[in-house]
Amino acid sequence: MSREAGAIHYHETAERVELDVLDTLCAYFDCQVSDIFEFNPNLVPKGENTSP
Repeated sequence: MSREAGAIHYHETAERVELDVLDTLCAYFDCQVSDIFEFNPNLVPKGENTSP
């Protein structure tokens, strides 16, 4: 992961996360995806469908 990508994720300005970056983070921190992310329905912009 590049320094720029790390900064974007650290400052919570990322709009998406590449799977290889997520894999790298989980391997580095020896954790699961759920240890890094949580879903907050209050942060979903109105009008966007969150249903699968």
